Amino acid sequence: MKFDAEEKIDRKGLFRQGFLHIAKSVFNAVEKKMEAAAPRKVIRPPFAVSEPAFLALCSGSCVKCMKACPHGAIKLTDAGNSVAGMPTPMIVPGKTPCYLCEDFPCVAACPTGALRREEGQPPKIGTLVLGTGCLRRKTRDSFCDDCVRKCPAPGAISMDEDAGPVVNHEKCAGCGVCEFICPAKPPALRIIPA
Repeated sequence: MKFDAEEKIDRKGLFRQGFLHIAKSVFNAVEKKMEAAAPRKVIRPPFAVSEPAFLALCSGSCVKCMKACPHGAIKLTDAGNSVAGMPTPMIVPGKTPCYLCEDFPCVAACPTGALRREEGQPPKIGTLVLGTGCLRRKTRDSFCDDCVRKCPAPGAISMDEDAGPVVNHEKCAGCGVCEFICPAKPPALRIIPA
């Protein structure tokens, strides 16, 4: 049986696409297992890839994401939170949260792909945890609703008159603005690594 050149190209393309599809599936499965084995210890900038991929891609020495952040929210880890002594970018919401810039200049500045935004992908920086020290819950202070009013992610936090803040984890980016502005000491809202 004889095939013409056009059929061979199509077959090669088909095999190449099939191989790439299988390779991507295997890579994604391995990446998920690696992420479970190496969870985040610090809060990374927006659109950070999985922790193992982030540590492989980011040297931390270029500091371009830090320089691009207009709020100065991105800092470098200290030796205790770094891998092989190399500091890497992180966010400490209690000191300076991520304000979810519309154009995410930190992502645009990243030359290695450690910060990578897919089209239409919402940011996910950390996970919001509600503590017991909420003034609204403890004292029924009806004036305390800073977390709802200042949240840059619409619909991420709402206020229940009796229960206090209610988090919609689907909409919450984990940026840390709520932790930063919370008047309770210690803050009743805390961001942990995603």
